[in-house]
Amino acid sequence: MEAKSCDIAAIYSMYSQTKQDLPVVVLDLRPYKDFRAQHLCLSFCVRLSNNKEFLADYSKSSYDMVWKQGLWWGKDVFIYGEEGLKKDHPVIDFLAKENQCRSLRYYRHGFESLESSLPFLCTASVKAGSARRLPSALSYGELYLGDWDHATDSRVLSDLHIGAVVTAHNNAETLKLAGTCSVSGGPIQHMRIEIPDIEAADM
Repeated sequence: MEAKSCDIAAIYSMYSQTKQDLPVVVLDLRPYKDFRAQHLCLSFCVRLSNNKEFLADYSKSSYDMVWKQGLWWGKDVFIYGEEGLKKDHPVIDFLAKENQCRSLRYYRHGFESLESSLPFLCTASVKAGSARRLPSALSYGELYLGDWDHATDSRVLSDLHIGAVVTAHNNAETLKLAGTCSVSGGPIQHMRIEIPDIEAADM
């Protein structure tokens, strides 16, 4: 199996529309002291054993997805660590040669870059439910698809730098974004479209 590098947009998509656990197994390759301070939500802190036969988890997590050998089998796996991470890292190489995950992706630019780009996905928590539910990115940084809870969540609007909301609803005129401000401090622009909110509707 070939490990492939991915970008910030791909990482965001892993976390969008998530309530509890991810459909992706996220592995942090940094030292435990760095992991304990901050890490991506729902990630495991792993090392390859000295005999290179298994992966050990040091996260001390209580996620709904419980760590065990083979947890990643048949699943998408995402790996991050220090700046300059390469596919020849022992953990990545182990998973690639084992060839049991569905896909294997890694981020080359280090956790500091992740924290700068996606600070709202970083936490010190190792508890279940630490990931927030986020809208899907139709075009990351420009256009998102979410629901009314997303549209009225000031943290989502601020974190994603959203300045305008389009609402499609049977009674769109009754929905207001009262008191919601954009990153610039001004009111969020709100366009309301009266249309059945069903798949068959011509949006």
